[in-house]
Amino acid sequence: METKEVVFIGALAGGMLLVPAVLGVWSLFSITATFFICFGLWEWYWSSFHKDKMTVSQHIWALPAWKKWTVIGSMIAAWAALMIHFAG
Repeated sequence: METKEVVFIGALAGGMLLVPAVLGVWSLFSITATFFICFGLWEWYWSSFHKDKMTVSQHIWALPAWKKWTVIGSMIAAWAALMIHFAG
C-alpha cells in the first residue's frame, strides 16, 4: 500500500471512527465501523480475487471523465444531504 493510501485511510478512519468514539457517539461509530468492514472486505475481494484485480477507486479512475464526475457529483450530493440531515 502506498503512503498516500495510508494517509487517506487514516484521515477517513479518523473522521469517521475516531471522532465518534472519542465523543461517545456509539450509534454513529457502529454504523461507520460496519461500513469500513464491508467496504474493506469488498476492496480485498476485488483487488485479490476478481479477474481484473482493481480496487473500487481504480474502477472509478478508469471511467470516462463524464461518468467519473457524475459519480463524484452524486456522492457529494448524497453526503451533503446526510450532513444537512445530521444538522437537524
